[in-house]
Amino acid sequence: MLSNASKSILALRRGYLEANGQEWSNEFLAKYIGADAEASVDLACLALRSLGYASLSGLLSQDRELVDRINELVTSGDDDLRSEAATALGNYAGSYTEMLSEVFDKATDSEGIVQLSYLQAVQVAVDHVVGRKRNSKVAESAWQQITQYVQNTQKQLPDSIAQSLAVFAVAFPKTYIPFLATCISTSGSNAHAKTVFITAFRTLLAHKSLCSACDEQIKLMLSSVLSNISDSDVNIRRLSLLAMYTILQTKPVLIEDIVGTLQPELFSQTKVDDSLIRFITMGPYTRKIDDGLETRKCAYQCVYMLVRSLPHLANEENVIDCVVRGINDEQEIRTVVQQIVGESISKMAGSYASNMAAILDAIEKALGVKLPNKAVKHEIEKHQEMLRSAVFILVHLEPVTKLPGCDGDRYEEVTKKASEDQENGIADYYKELIRVSANSTTA
Repeated sequence: MLSNASKSILALRRGYLEANGQEWSNEFLAKYIGADAEASVDLACLALRSLGYASLSGLLSQDRELVDRINELVTSGDDDLRSEAATALGNYAGSYTEMLSEVFDKATDSEGIVQLSYLQAVQVAVDHVVGRKRNSKVAESAWQQITQYVQNTQKQLPDSIAQSLAVFAVAFPKTYIPFLATCISTSGSNAHAKTVFITAFRTLLAHKSLCSACDEQIKLMLSSVLSNISDSDVNIRRLSLLAMYTILQTKPVLIEDIVGTLQPELFSQTKVDDSLIRFITMGPYTRKIDDGLETRKCAYQCVYMLVRSLPHLANEENVIDCVVRGINDEQEIRTVVQQIVGESISKMAGSYASNMAAILDAIEKALGVKLPNKAVKHEIEKHQEMLRSAVFILVHLEPVTKLPGCDGDRYEEVTKKASEDQENGIADYYKELIRVSANSTTA
């Protein structure tokens, strides 16, 4: 609504001035962002949005006083006013590119929400100058300024910086995708800088309309970037695995030549890292915190996407091994394991059949877990989730139990126990899964 109203105001103002033979003036809109702007926030936001559109249309004249006022509003305590001022400033810097460096300097000199607002302005300006205008000269100087700041930082930085860097890579792929890969590889032990650069690469991979030149450069750089799934920093490993997941999901053809060399480390990341587990005591309760859980979940998600997108290249024994491990892992992992089994059971039937004993051992272990005495609600729910996951996998194994080498008798024993277990509610869930499976088969 604000966008349409602002465009209407701009069109009416332009029409009025042209009808009267007058040139564009900033004064009409500037007066609404004066000293009393915070008393009339809606009008001020409307004026700022209109000024931004005027700037993008090449109408806004250079006006230091106006820029200074917009800068003041970027530090406003009102969220809406601050956001609109940041967007207006970014649009202004997008039209008068010599201001981009100044706006970024203000961002680096600020803290907290004011810094976020200035970085929003930088992102808007970069989108306009680099993303739309493809101004290579401005792109070169802006890239150097932004990446130098990132490389020298020793603190966590907002994602908006990574999003801005991705714009360079999309606009000039032959130049900035290799530059981005170099930034990742030369970040060394600076985890904060590497986080920004890998996030920028992930943002690039997720872009909806990459050109063939982008694909070509991404393919060349993938091996270097994805080698970070073995980085010493757990967060870097997580981000690298997310990048791997994205490429497997969107453009698996770009990774198929190197996916074989990546799999040993990928499957290694599906294992529990005891060094990342800690315990917190709160009164009579002790809570386990697994700082590696999110990274491990990302690794399992990559395995799922691997068997979905490139099943012919997946190491089947490693897939089965991680399924076996995952059956008794946390629920976040078991949920993905269910997806892996559902996707791969028909594609890797022989491997599932020959490894049935190990899979059934894991399932029986899960079904045999008992609740602690005086279990609280979340413990009961967690226990039920584990039992249901084990039964889900058990039911989905049925199609391969008749294959040569499969211990079908053992499978029948385990399913009989599950179908008769009334104490934990497993029997009812088992019957429901069988009913759903039968209906889907006949449909």
